[in-house]
Amino acid sequence: MNRIQRSTRILGGLIVAVLLTALLLPAHPARAIRVNQTLDDTLDQFGQGTFFRTSLVDPADDNNEQAQLGTEGTVQLALVGRLDDFETGFFRLPARLTQFGATTIGGRIYIAGGLTFETPASTEGETIGNVWSGEVRLTPGENGEPPDGNTLIITDETDEQGWRDELPLPDVTYNSVPQFATDVVSPSQSIAMTALDNPTGNDYIYIIGGNTGTNDGRTALSMNTVRIGVVNGTTGRITRWITSNGDNAGMTIPGPRIDIPQAQRFGLASPSITIVEAGGTHYLYLFGGEAIDPNNLNDPAPGSNRAYYARIGSNGRLYRPDTTEDTTDTLGWERLPDIPLEPGETGIWECRP
Repeated sequence: MNRIQRSTRILGGLIVAVLLTALLLPAHPARAIRVNQTLDDTLDQFGQGTFFRTSLVDPADDNNEQAQLGTEGTVQLALVGRLDDFETGFFRLPARLTQFGATTIGGRIYIAGGLTFETPASTEGETIGNVWSGEVRLTPGENGEPPDGNTLIITDETDEQGWRDELPLPDVTYNSVPQFATDVVSPSQSIAMTALDNPTGNDYIYIIGGNTGTNDGRTALSMNTVRIGVVNGTTGRITRWITSNGDNAGMTIPGPRIDIPQAQRFGLASPSITIVEAGGTHYLYLFGGEAIDPNNLNDPAPGSNRAYYARIGSNGRLYRPDTTEDTTDTLGWERLPDIPLEPGETGIWECRP
């Protein structure tokens, strides 16, 4: 009798749970995409993007019986949604560009520098110092439709499509090696670029490091320069540039990790930067980069595995994080723990945080 009573109580509890679940479910479930797909954990499936892994094993490892199956360290993700098809817009970049910088402030896109080519078949490009911006039009159409591809980019807050010319990159000294210390250059490629959208005043665009390129017979060299564009928060116009030359030399970016003292003077091409807010203060982080030794152009350029950060002051300049006053003496960076690398590797560059 006791066993029957227990079974009856359990069965009753299950019935109540099922009824409560049914009552709590919405009467009209939301629309969803249902995808029927068989998942497995082979390396072929991984290459097709069917699932992602926490780690990969070496398929040539004869001592690992799971290596050929590729089952170690896997996490399978079923597809639960999908994007609509991408469409080609009717606007283009202002020039054929590669290795340029790009960032956004609000609804405006800024692009700077890069390597440009006269025709799609050109094999030699020219490094430039141009800066352009375009506003992303977010106003719905007459019937409430979202903007289509041919009205996304406008200039001067009008319906005119295209890109707006901004103040070009400023001339800077870019390398502290004696034979190049007085060289001045504006064109740059392989730069790191980000922006700070400041709700209480001017916005700021940060362009850090880069490569001088090969135009005008110039040898391509990495740059140790910081350039800060001051942006009018209302119009989106770049009104002036601040550089790490002169009184702002404390903002010059540190050099890479290689075992020669003058490495600190080479600068960095293709570093990675990002801005993080903590406790109401913004900090700019700098990771890796490629350093070109002008005294040894025949060997591969060494990379940096170093990480640095700086506090963004009220005037947009970069100050050491342990300081609170915005003075010339407090300009600078603080080094963070090095980026871990595989044995034998020297650095990392062209990453996107």
